[in-house]
Amino acid sequence: MPSSRDASVLLFLPHLDVSGGLGVQCRILLTALAQVESPLRFHVVSLANPRTVFPASGEEIFPRESVDSARFTFDTVPMPDGMSLADKLDPLLQDPLAAMKPDLLYCSYYTGVEHPPCPQVVTFHDAGFLENPAGFGATAALRRQTMDAIRDSIAMVHCISADARDRICRTLPWDAAKTKVIWHALPDSPEIMEAANRCDVGSVRLATQSLAEFVPYFFLPVGAATGFNR
Repeated sequence: MPSSRDASVLLFLPHLDVSGGLGVQCRILLTALAQVESPLRFHVVSLANPRTVFPASGEEIFPRESVDSARFTFDTVPMPDGMSLADKLDPLLQDPLAAMKPDLLYCSYYTGVEHPPCPQVVTFHDAGFLENPAGFGATAALRRQTMDAIRDSIAMVHCISADARDRICRTLPWDAAKTKVIWHALPDSPEIMEAANRCDVGSVRLATQSLAEFVPYFFLPVGAATGFNR
């Protein structure tokens, strides 16, 4: 993170107002940053049309008023027709980057920009599309193509578990020295997490869904993934 008192960070969080795990992660990230005493300023960029980009997801709006407006500003960008989040993000972020001139760019979902004006960090949630490209179809191929194009412009890859990092570094491939493992935070209390690990509990309501909605599969909801969410 930049250390200057006047430093700023542009956070691209396309899932900020989307229900489900990725949305939860984006909203908790902002909540955590707001609780840390820091002079850093954050400019949050999300999608203006999330329901169009994520038609199968619900909407859960992050309350902008819950964070200090002196440190956090918000903006939205429309997703151009024919573009996906597996593409290079230059067309989406060129205007916010030019206007803000941040000291650091953070992209929360596998891809970033090819020509960033500052160091950029990209989050890889898991290695699913690398280990099972057939299951991801065109998205896997496009993400690989994008990574080949932006590889030299990525200062750091953020991974959400050491296992995911090892898989990503092996299959991408990527230099482990240019990674950082920081587990995703979860909003559930320790008591709820402990209860979820008991075999006699099937309807505990977690932050995103009930255990019953996992059908016959069961994973203790720790903040880590190695390939697929379930």
